[in-house]
Amino acid sequence: MLNEIATHFLSTFTDKDGEAAYLAIHVLSGRTKIKPVLLEVNPKASRKAEELFRAATSSPPPTEQFAITCVYNCSLEITNETLEEHYADALILADHGLTHWPGFAELWRQRGVLRLATSDVPGAIEDLRKAKAMKADLLWIDEPLAYAEQLNRDR
Repeated sequence: MLNEIATHFLSTFTDKDGEAAYLAIHVLSGRTKIKPVLLEVNPKASRKAEELFRAATSSPPPTEQFAITCVYNCSLEITNETLEEHYADALILADHGLTHWPGFAELWRQRGVLRLATSDVPGAIEDLRKAKAMKADLLWIDEPLAYAEQLNRDR
């Protein structure tokens, strides 16, 4: 979602505006913890980023296609952070995605797998069961769910 806003839905006049807006969007999302005073460096871009972030996370979203693109990008970012073994960052993104798009089973599946990777077996089971209930034919759901349930039984 963050990349989608910054690259496709933000009209900027200079690279500096774009960089400030991108930073602002990351701060607004909770992914980057930077003092808000840094956003005052470029107030115009920061205000635009705030408007776009509010629009992107509103209910309902500006368009269905925009929501789907945001979910796709959020999911992709979760995958990238997981591959880099940055599980804490991946969990922040998954939580953020589920706050704004709780109806997408893939985000529940991803957070469930992340919870499993971080030894939160009860949380993993909860998320994976929710994903399976939402979309029974979801790819890569049965194996992690069965594994989490086995770990839970073995406790």
